[in-house]
Amino acid sequence: MERHDIPKVLLRYWIAILGLVICFVVEWEILDRLTKEAYEFRYQMDLEEFRQNPTDYFPLHNRKEAYNDFFIEQLDAVMKEIRCFPVEKSYIQGVSYVDSWYGERTFGGDRHHEGTDIMSLSNVRGELPVVSMTDGIVKNMGWLTLGGWRIGIESESGIYYYYAHLDSYAGNLKKGDTVYAGELLGFMGDSGYGEEGTTGMFDVHLHVGIYFYDASGQEISMNPYPFLQNIQQRTSMPSDR
Repeated sequence: MERHDIPKVLLRYWIAILGLVICFVVEWEILDRLTKEAYEFRYQMDLEEFRQNPTDYFPLHNRKEAYNDFFIEQLDAVMKEIRCFPVEKSYIQGVSYVDSWYGERTFGGDRHHEGTDIMSLSNVRGELPVVSMTDGIVKNMGWLTLGGWRIGIESESGIYYYYAHLDSYAGNLKKGDTVYAGELLGFMGDSGYGEEGTTGMFDVHLHVGIYFYDASGQEISMNPYPFLQNIQQRTSMPSDR
């Protein structure tokens, strides 16, 4: 082999290596995408099964295949803890809601809707009383740019229940207080999406969120819709369907 042929050989060698690397990366990305899509499909199937029959879902489902035990424990805890619909029952005819879980939102940047919006049919702020779904401790109160006047209740199990866009709070309620299922928290409003005191950026509604924390401290949200449907069924309240 002539000396001047060596660079050509090295070039072919590196081209071959580069080709192998590209093939590996492309194949890995395809497999990763397919794995994620398969998991998402399985998750959506499980979630739909849970939506259709929340009460019977847990004992009948092969839960370990779908979620880890810790996640299932949180779902079970929520099912046991929620005892009241978040709008006082004598006003329930004045609201409606649908499953808007993970819908796209753009205020403050592209994001997903981690909750259920319970809409006021009259669209009058300060009219509909918001009550706690569970027993717990008031962990957070005050203004958030996205949530407006909000309140966060932490249950004994550590689940965090989030009520946002309030018009006002109940009486002398303050951070650290103990509240009980059915206790008044405040009144439905349209606060949020701006500096403190901003209203009117959207229709009057209550945003309900449910969160827990995994072993690493990462916040994980649950879809409140099936739980709201379940509490309607358990308390014989009229359904929106």
